[in-house]
Amino acid sequence: MTGFGHSLGRAGLAVLGLALLSSCSVIGPAALRQSRLRYNETIKTTSEEEMLLNIVRLRYTDTPSSLTVSNIAAQFELAAGLGASPFFAAGAERSFTSVLPQANVGGSDRPTFSLTPLDDSDFARRLFTPLSLDGILYLAKTTWPIQTVFRLYLENLNWVPNAQTASGPTPAAAPPASAFLEGMQALQALQQRGDLVFGSEDKPRPTGAVVAAVTSESAVAAAQQGLEFVATARCRRRPPVRRS
Repeated sequence: MTGFGHSLGRAGLAVLGLALLSSCSVIGPAALRQSRLRYNETIKTTSEEEMLLNIVRLRYTDTPSSLTVSNIAAQFELAAGLGASPFFAAGAERSFTSVLPQANVGGSDRPTFSLTPLDDSDFARRLFTPLSLDGILYLAKTTWPIQTVFRLYLENLNWVPNAQTASGPTPAAAPPASAFLEGMQALQALQQRGDLVFGSEDKPRPTGAVVAAVTSESAVAAAQQGLEFVATARCRRRPPVRRS
């Protein structure tokens, strides 16, 4: 029976090898290839669903709430074992007739997700903080249509309202926005023809009174307030100027 046991041992090794090869398709780099994009797509989809849910909550004057996925730890494990068990034939009481091999292969995936609530003052401040002019101009310089950018991010343009009262709780009547939409269509037509370009320029705005002399203490105090002293055209004295 010894030869039979050796043949079974070889068969067990072959089975174990095939099992390991099949398990390697989901362990190691292959596991990362299969799971990374899925995690990314799931986070993106759930974030968009959460945003839509908060929009609906704001529509009905409910408190928005958000959770951010701060950490994902995915652990992949592969365990394999090979053993042998004695086989007793019928009628044999003291000695076994052959040895049967045993092969065990197992894999596990233990992902750990860390969710952080964003229901704090910073989240509320970011949610209701108006977009800066530089941010709007940046979007206007990209391939986004200017009509879409201004309709989403501007409440008024040269005192022409863009449904300004709809920014808070839902009003009883729809606010007028036809004049604003007509202006956006005209701007969009100009942009498509290349006749409209957006940009920003910093211009000094004089503030304060003319001083007779500038000391080091006054220069430091002005710098702490975002001001600087410049010479005027009529006088060489330098009043503080605010950079905007």
